[in-house]
Amino acid sequence: MEKCNEKYNLKDYKKALECYEKQLEKNPQNKEALYKKANTLNKLGLFEEAIIYYDKYLEIDLTNKKVFNNKANALNNLRRFNEALECYDECLKIDSTYINALTNKGTVLTIIGEYKQAIKHYDKCLELNPDDINILYNKANALNNLKKFEEAIIYYDKCLNINPNHIHALGNKGSALRVSGRYDEAIETYNQFLKIDSTNKRALFNKAFTFSNQGKFKQAIETYDEYLKLDPLNKTALNNKAYGLEKLEKYNKAIETYKLVLQEDEDNIAALLGTGNSLFKLKKYKKSLEYYNKVLTLDSENILALNSKEEVLKYL
Repeated sequence: MEKCNEKYNLKDYKKALECYEKQLEKNPQNKEALYKKANTLNKLGLFEEAIIYYDKYLEIDLTNKKVFNNKANALNNLRRFNEALECYDECLKIDSTYINALTNKGTVLTIIGEYKQAIKHYDKCLELNPDDINILYNKANALNNLKKFEEAIIYYDKCLNINPNHIHALGNKGSALRVSGRYDEAIETYNQFLKIDSTNKRALFNKAFTFSNQGKFKQAIETYDEYLKLDPLNKTALNNKAYGLEKLEKYNKAIETYKLVLQEDEDNIAALLGTGNSLFKLKKYKKSLEYYNKVLTLDSENILALNSKEEVLKYL
């Protein structure tokens, strides 16, 4: 078994698998070989086969918490979530403080949208290990999903006290601050993120969007321009930049930016509406009407296009 384990520890899983199989040919009841073979199959992404060997182990011994936990992980990877939860429960009957199973069960509960139950499991983990950064982060995300943004921010901060460069915590904290209306703090958080990863598209986009939320359209446009260097044809970023240009009364530049979207997607309603609105502001009423009509061809009940068309007809 020692040679098999060496191959496993060196991540040479195919050779390790062959080795464990030879052990099982000698003794099909060898619990260690059954467990290690199952783990190796798990590592190779062969989850169905891994479960077969965890079950063979469990036919011999129902007291090994690690076997139940790892079988549950395989079920989770197969998106068989209810079976995974049942398996974690069996594990926790053996050891109610087994932090791996508590954490993994919390993760599955989060995946299926049972955020309150997930938090209960994360809290049990934090009683055992208050400074576990992964648990703190997972709890923060669950709170975020429950729209408990202020509480989520507290737990993102706990993560960041341990690791100030935890970019996922920074990104999610920034979003929680933004939706809470704490825009300046959100911008500061995105800036911290961008010091670590200056070309992160998500952070740049969210920073720009936050500036727009504040009505700081000049800064928003500058930040969208940074984003667009990385993703020049992103329609949402182009539309948002064009909207900012509209708000700054730079209508010709807005039209040029909307045009970039329409070259890629001629039926993009946001770009058609924005173009119509900019043309209206430039008093190009007939041209403006054409764009509102294009929108209504695509969506006959679009209230913005209907109202705008009604308004432009007053000038024709």
